[in-house]
Amino acid sequence: MTTRFIITSDLHQRIGKWRDLVRAVGQEKPRFVLIAGDLLPMAGGFAGQRRFFPVLATTSVRCAAPARPPS
Repeated sequence: MTTRFIITSDLHQRIGKWRDLVRAVGQEKPRFVLIAGDLLPMAGGFAGQRRFFPVLATTSVRCAAPARPPS
């Protein structure tokens, strides 16, 4: 049995990179997705990071399909 996974990092606040990740997950259908760090904005401290999540949630980054339960 082959286990497919995607590993990425350094997405920061770059919405385009988040969209690319969602697109890759939709195409490749991995069992696991690992974001290995640097997923939040680099600047702005904690306040900037808190402002980022609503932006991320209201873009087309969100994946419409629910996660697959483990088999």
